[in-house]
Amino acid sequence: MPAPGKPDRLEQARRDKMDKIRELGHDPFGQRFDGHIPIADVREQCPEESGVAGDSVRVAGRVMGRRKAGKLRFYVLKDATETIQLLFSRGDLPVEQWELMSATDLGDLIGIDGVMWRTDSGEVSIKVETLTMLCKSLAPPPEKHSGLQDVETLLRHRSLDLIYSEGVLERMLKRTKIIASVRKTLAGRGFVEVETPVLHNVAGGAAARPFTTHHNALDIDLFLRIALELHLKRLMVGGIEKVYEIGRVFRNEGIDQTHNPEFTMTEIYQAYGDYETMMDLTESLIVEAAKVVADDPERPVLPWDGGEIDFTPPFERKTYGELFKEYAGCEMSDSEGVASVAKKHGIETAGRHPDVIVSDVFEATVEDNLVGPIFVKDYPASICPLTKRKQNDPSIAERFELFVHGMELANAYTELNDPLLQEELFTQQLDGQAEEDSMAKMDREFLQALKIGMPPAGGLGIGIDRLVMLLTDTRSIRDVILFPTLRPEAPQSRAPKPEFSQWLMEIVADDETIEFVSHTFNQHDWKIRTDNSGRAYLDHKKFAAFNTVGEVDQFANEFILRLCALSKLITGKVLRIKDAGAFEFRKDGTCSVFMRVAPIKIELNASAVVTIINSGDGSVDTVSADGVRTLTDSSGQVVYRESPADRIADHLARLDESDLVTKVCRLIVQKDIDFVNGYRILEVIREDLGDWNAVESFAGKDQVRRFKQTANTSASGDDSRHGGTRHDPPENPMSQKSAASFIYGVAKRWIEQKSQPKH
Repeated sequence: MPAPGKPDRLEQARRDKMDKIRELGHDPFGQRFDGHIPIADVREQCPEESGVAGDSVRVAGRVMGRRKAGKLRFYVLKDATETIQLLFSRGDLPVEQWELMSATDLGDLIGIDGVMWRTDSGEVSIKVETLTMLCKSLAPPPEKHSGLQDVETLLRHRSLDLIYSEGVLERMLKRTKIIASVRKTLAGRGFVEVETPVLHNVAGGAAARPFTTHHNALDIDLFLRIALELHLKRLMVGGIEKVYEIGRVFRNEGIDQTHNPEFTMTEIYQAYGDYETMMDLTESLIVEAAKVVADDPERPVLPWDGGEIDFTPPFERKTYGELFKEYAGCEMSDSEGVASVAKKHGIETAGRHPDVIVSDVFEATVEDNLVGPIFVKDYPASICPLTKRKQNDPSIAERFELFVHGMELANAYTELNDPLLQEELFTQQLDGQAEEDSMAKMDREFLQALKIGMPPAGGLGIGIDRLVMLLTDTRSIRDVILFPTLRPEAPQSRAPKPEFSQWLMEIVADDETIEFVSHTFNQHDWKIRTDNSGRAYLDHKKFAAFNTVGEVDQFANEFILRLCALSKLITGKVLRIKDAGAFEFRKDGTCSVFMRVAPIKIELNASAVVTIINSGDGSVDTVSADGVRTLTDSSGQVVYRESPADRIADHLARLDESDLVTKVCRLIVQKDIDFVNGYRILEVIREDLGDWNAVESFAGKDQVRRFKQTANTSASGDDSRHGGTRHDPPENPMSQKSAASFIYGVAKRWIEQKSQPKH
């Protein structure tokens, strides 16, 4: 490392070029540059015929690539809209301009005046006439293939992420479009946008733990707002009948794939409406937002996790009770049935209010099954203290939540405007409900406003970050927030790092999965540890060598990926790991949560098969319903016993850690095996084995050729995937089911080969 304040070799080379630019009479950090137009618009002006000069244009952007070809130089210029090739010709440029170009590096910001030009190969280009230096970049860009791999580095240095990571800038610009669409839809319906205080005297309006601060001049404690609700309702009392705010909200809680302590939400209130009014409004807001980012604005269907989400209205609507009975298997009012289901899912029931238990069971059994978009309405009233009750059933609150692929996207009520009932509810905290999950927080100023008289109203809250996630096919909330919350970066120094005991990885899943994982990993390099509350943690010898969150994040993600893929191949069972977190346990007994690993869910429904094979020597080889294989001799003595967990553990302990294995595991877990994805898996195996002949030898010549021929037919083929020409189907084409079975079998044999002991 260079001494503090002293540039390294690469930066010094750029500083030397900066001095050269000054010697040529130019400001290396540029001046105003008017009249440039977006590159996307410029590309439309290119002549169709090669070798013909087009219109004169002016553009500005960052240098992203360059190459030499004799007396020509080709640069790639990128702005916020597109990229374009620049063509510098030594014979057409003054010496001073050629020297200025020679002092330009990757990452520099430059302005270009020139004419549109199409090369002989058809590439849209600008033939440069004048180069203007707008900003010399003194920091070398990351290496093309290995410079921006660490997740934590990307999040800390979002500027580099936006410049060099494909799709990041586009996703953030889509976020802006989505928020603008929300504002446009609300403005069109007569809503007024306002700004309310961020510092609150009472942390009310939601069930969450607040951030606390202190105001020195007034000598009072204040809270960063956890919701927008109560001030907006006070404005409705004051006569603003349709009011909303889009703003930052702060909750001092965990960080995972869908939660960040600082996030953006909108809350919307409409006087003289109810939750049905807000349901219609929610549908309109989301459909219009989907249209602005969809390829076809008239068809709001967007990609999601290899499939699609169809936002075409109307959205499905079901009651909380209907869904509870469908997935939990009992009525909400059936206390014994609810307790039984709760026990199966490890949910504590002793000393807890029945509706709190019902809420936990709903979360455990129903939410992951809500593909949607689906409105879930009519919640238990006791867990909704700010909500008006149904007139014909006061145990039910007029509330809905919108779910899409198991993610809660919107929450709405028919607002409670009875000040006496509201005051009573503010004082109640249900038995068994954590303080941070309770809304039992008295706000006297709000109650006083209610006594003045608030009109009947519908209220709605939408998480903007989650909405952007769904509309941009993004799994982590950190990837849709420009600057997510992170632990401060440790200063670079030679001081010894603080000692910690170790990293552990918590596995959050149902009891059956925890038991399965426990059986699998109390062997080899893995150990299972549990705390007093029964939470399960995985420990691995490699954890001792990890120093950064990024290392743990990558290792944990790849581990879960391989675990789920092997479970799918070996057992054919659903392995539902909802979440996994990386923890640092210090020697003083404290524990810090750093991040949560992306949840991976496998939607595979395969029934277990019991197989008994009688061999010639009288022995019996049995595979039980749970996949345990037992070999007994003719006298009934057990000779050998192995469970699926044993086989998975053996494979994981020895499995090759190459990128090719990771690719295949990801395809197995995250994609349905159709012909396209099956072909992708075969291509990875071909890359590993060397050529298609080796694949045919490994997987069976006839079957491989039959699969390829079927995949390349007009009915099932994919030109971009398989390389061009489609063929007539073979005489005995594979069905989709047979193709999936074939690919699973090939992948399983290849994985087994990759996990063979190395000699």
